[in-house]
Amino acid sequence: MTLLNTLFHSPLALAKNAEKADEDILAAWKQYYDTIPTKQRIIGQLPSGFGQRKQLIQELQRLLKLELVDVHKIEKDEQEVIGDLHSLDHSERIQKIHRLDDTMCYVETKYKYIYHLLMNLYVNLRKEADTCKKLMKADLRQFRKLVVILQAEFQVELTIIEKIEARETFHHLLLALVKGEEIIEQLTAKEKKIVRKMRGNNPLGSLTDAWVMGVFHALKEEVYRLIGEGALDQHPHADFEFVNGPHLVKLAQRIIEKLQGRKVSPELLNSFVHLFREKYNEQS
Repeated sequence: MTLLNTLFHSPLALAKNAEKADEDILAAWKQYYDTIPTKQRIIGQLPSGFGQRKQLIQELQRLLKLELVDVHKIEKDEQEVIGDLHSLDHSERIQKIHRLDDTMCYVETKYKYIYHLLMNLYVNLRKEADTCKKLMKADLRQFRKLVVILQAEFQVELTIIEKIEARETFHHLLLALVKGEEIIEQLTAKEKKIVRKMRGNNPLGSLTDAWVMGVFHALKEEVYRLIGEGALDQHPHADFEFVNGPHLVKLAQRIIEKLQGRKVSPELLNSFVHLFREKYNEQS
């Protein structure tokens, strides 16, 4: 299994990656990275290349055969891992990628930041491969529409690469993630069930609403307090740094204990924090 497929679908298989030499992992990244100029040239030729489409698309497809990711392998649990990324249009995905700078581009969340950039890259390469397959069978009218889609997908890819290039420590972070030295925790099956209940009409509804409002109203005061104590830097997105760091967990625990008069299970706390971050990070 390739590096990104393992990272997003087989956490247990990450142990096998730990045995791989750093040079082999970085070589897989370089193999992918070196395809970008050639892809840019080919995609630039496509609008006037209907007559040569077979040759151009086959060359693109060869460039998508990578050690980094298998663009044709689909895992049954993929939707749970990548969420709604497949269904977003190009502008929404670019907006979401830029949003990562506000929500996760901090020391405490540096691994999550790279993890989500790689997830976006994984999804985008898969979408490019799907579009190439459609281009091979398209008539002229469909071909023109699909070329526009492929160009937009490539712009998303370039946006991701721009973010990655801005991180001087990217290679170190990449190695730690794919070798399983840093694990991005995912919700357990039980926690996923709790999250679904929190989103719907259920006995947890009123409790969730009160919990959300309690955390939301206390959040700004907590951010100011931590800035005053030097535990947070003062910047325009300090609230996002708070929400995506460990401070939110402590605040959420304090609020629910005040509401309930007792502690709640770690599963309930983790589920709430996951949902709160998801909604808060989506705000404009």
